[in-house]
Amino acid sequence: MHAAVDALFRARAREGHRQRGPFTLNPEGQTMQILFPDEVPEYSGPELTLAFPAMIDGERVECTITAAALEDHFGAASTRAEDMLDAFDHHRDRIEAVARRLLSETRAQCLVLRSGYVRFVQAHAVVS
Repeated sequence: MHAAVDALFRARAREGHRQRGPFTLNPEGQTMQILFPDEVPEYSGPELTLAFPAMIDGERVECTITAAALEDHFGAASTRAEDMLDAFDHHRDRIEAVARRLLSETRAQCLVLRSGYVRFVQAHAVVS
């Protein structure tokens, strides 16, 4: 597993968030099962996003990640669909870890992963 993801989960444990496999405790201490189906994300040119699904306690929730987040944090070379999909594919575990955290914090609401939130999670994941 990627070192940043390991650090993220250590940081989350210190903050009171715990995860075991696909199960996560939200801030209220309720268990949520968060899974990410192995599907190809859907590119939206007008919005410059990729949409990918999450399954929260058996219900499908759409997540999106912005081109800015993919460029700033995951190495996307441009906003072209091919570059965004390539970055998503190469960093899927890290992206899903960030999405899992936001889903647990927002009680499984639809979400958009923006560059600022990814920066926040990565900054807090570095702390040992």
